[in-house]
Amino acid sequence: MAYIISHTEKVQPQGRQKELEALLFLFSEKSGIEENEIEYFIIDVFNDLTGADKKYSEGSDFQSKYSKNETPEEIGGNLLTLFRNYLSDFPFVSFTLFYGGSDPKYLINPALEECSYSNFTEKARDGIARGLTKKVLDDGTFEGVLFGDHRISKFLAKVRFLSPSKDPETYISEYLNEQTKQFLDPDICARICKKIRQAQQDLKSTSLEGKCLSTFSEISRYGHSLTYDQIKSLILNTVFSTDIFKNPNIPDEFRAYISQTPECDIKERFELAQSGIFKAYVVRGLDKEFWDFFKSVCSIYKANKSTSLQTISQMITSNSLKMHPMMDLESSLLFSSYIKGEYYEN
Repeated sequence: MAYIISHTEKVQPQGRQKELEALLFLFSEKSGIEENEIEYFIIDVFNDLTGADKKYSEGSDFQSKYSKNETPEEIGGNLLTLFRNYLSDFPFVSFTLFYGGSDPKYLINPALEECSYSNFTEKARDGIARGLTKKVLDDGTFEGVLFGDHRISKFLAKVRFLSPSKDPETYISEYLNEQTKQFLDPDICARICKKIRQAQQDLKSTSLEGKCLSTFSEISRYGHSLTYDQIKSLILNTVFSTDIFKNPNIPDEFRAYISQTPECDIKERFELAQSGIFKAYVVRGLDKEFWDFFKSVCSIYKANKSTSLQTISQMITSNSLKMHPMMDLESSLLFSSYIKGEYYEN
């Protein structure tokens, strides 16, 4: 059955903040190396945010709402788009309401930032079901859905209710980790969030309303998503104020280090080292190792700005400086020269 993309509501600044939080939550939650981990963050198509794996074989659907302490009926009404996707033939495997939280009186355990439908009191559950059903009936595009419909109760049992207390900068701070962040500009996390939010809003500004999709994977034709690697690149490019993977300029110290190479081979040697940094950064499951190496090199230059690449090389060879497992010696030295040029030469 075809899926017709419907119009999405315009949101206020607080709503855009919540959409960014949802994106960063999904980015941080789904960053493992399993085959079905999130690769694509689809923006404003099926919902505010939908995660998809590399094969587009599974969809993780997110509805974000800034509002908090709403009545159960209002909470139920916020689930309309998630329910629509639940009824579709597309491979949605999870349904999340990412919102400001519920009034404690409606919850069995108010301390939980993540809970299921069962954590609401019986009276609140009835209100949520009633609110969703009313919204469905008012919408007029759902066939055969009535009060007490078993599909609504089955759907509600699958919904995850998320109300994290973190702001966007905290997600980035945790990704970089505090030890790494201490070497960076104080406002680095805010600047990273601003860039990611802008990329998100750029996609939202292009509407796909009315487009008809015959399969879930067909959305890949429209480029209405950010990839996992794109988000990581936005982070790294803010840390270095440039795209170090595309920068054609060879750092002077690295050029001097490989100066015994025939001139005709220097560019190739530089690009191989550049490629090594790229491979180390985009590989899944080794983010900590990447930023640990960054932190270690920063510590060396902070102690002595004049430390040479030859010294860095000797430290790696003697194992006093642990190299990233996906980098070779030259990519490690090139990365070190980028760090020195960005933070320790002025």
